[in-house]
Amino acid sequence: MNSKNKICLVATTIGKGDFLDFYFEKIKKEELLNNVSVIVIPDLKTPPDLFKKCKSLKEKGLNIFCPSVKEQEDFLKKLGEIYKIIPYNSDGRRNIGFLKAVEMGCDILISIDDDNLPLGNEDFFKFHGIAGKTKEMPVVKTNSKWFNICDLLKKDPNQKIYPRGYPYGKRWKAETIEKEKKEVKIALNTGLWINDPDIDAITRINRDFKTIKLTGKQIALGIGEWSPINTQNTALIADLIPAYYFVLMGEKVENLTIDRYGDIWSGFFIKKVIDSMGHYVSVGKPLVNHLRNKHNLFKDLKQELGCIIYTDLIAEILENLKLSGKNPAELYEDLSNKLMESISKKDVSDDFKKYIKKLNLCQKIWLKAIQKIR
Repeated sequence: MNSKNKICLVATTIGKGDFLDFYFEKIKKEELLNNVSVIVIPDLKTPPDLFKKCKSLKEKGLNIFCPSVKEQEDFLKKLGEIYKIIPYNSDGRRNIGFLKAVEMGCDILISIDDDNLPLGNEDFFKFHGIAGKTKEMPVVKTNSKWFNICDLLKKDPNQKIYPRGYPYGKRWKAETIEKEKKEVKIALNTGLWINDPDIDAITRINRDFKTIKLTGKQIALGIGEWSPINTQNTALIADLIPAYYFVLMGEKVENLTIDRYGDIWSGFFIKKVIDSMGHYVSVGKPLVNHLRNKHNLFKDLKQELGCIIYTDLIAEILENLKLSGKNPAELYEDLSNKLMESISKKDVSDDFKKYIKKLNLCQKIWLKAIQKIR
């Protein structure tokens, strides 16, 4: 990692912030106190203890920013209509952290969840520092154009599982996998998880799974090769933040509230932009220990179901899109417009067409907010 790189670590939380201690220790161990800024976005449900935690860490030398809800509102209102499209009590509030990272002039953005902890025996920030570098590594290609990143992990029980967001129409197919070593420019790096893998509620209800370790080397997804990318443990170059809007969730579509796939769909969108730039996504390290917060799995299922239903359609459209643009912002806007146009011609419900139209509007508001900061 270039010692001059400015890294912004972004998380949302409605907890007390104990996870921050682990990242603070990791920052110190990797000797990056002058390079890393931590941006924590609280919500209406966040307890006062979080602010005490952040104050304590700041006094210990951590560059940490934890705006109150009022401060968040004031920040957003300076950027146009963006304040209207970031709901309260939503993981979509991490968008505020992304915008703040742009304002702070970061080189690398790292997005984490508050129940994902760095491992004590390996570097976290230095592994994520692969973002923006050119590296030689195995580049994966499959006959299906979809690579199951959970195959990189040893599991207990030792059965095939798929990550949350993997299209159901692509699962359980006979596949061929080719790996070719070559030098590639890494624009985004996504780390995996030990203990509790990021799988969907359907899989969780069926059976508990644990992940134990990474079984192979870091890989890169080939251009046109797909996989879900979440916001739990992901780093990207700052130039890509315009294409990293955590998309609108919580909307009603056919009597279902679509939710819990904001990161997944935004991950698909940014992968398309990265492919269009001729750059790559790497997968593997750094691993995190996923100590998953308590969930009602049947509630999760209800929230995920609408997105599960439409993910195959979105994936099919994205696979076949050709984007135009000179930079990530232009490519992202072109993607948004072409996705809306494609959905409008499909035999799908008016509800879903309205949702995609609203999403298109939100994406344009997001791009305008980024432009105001820059």
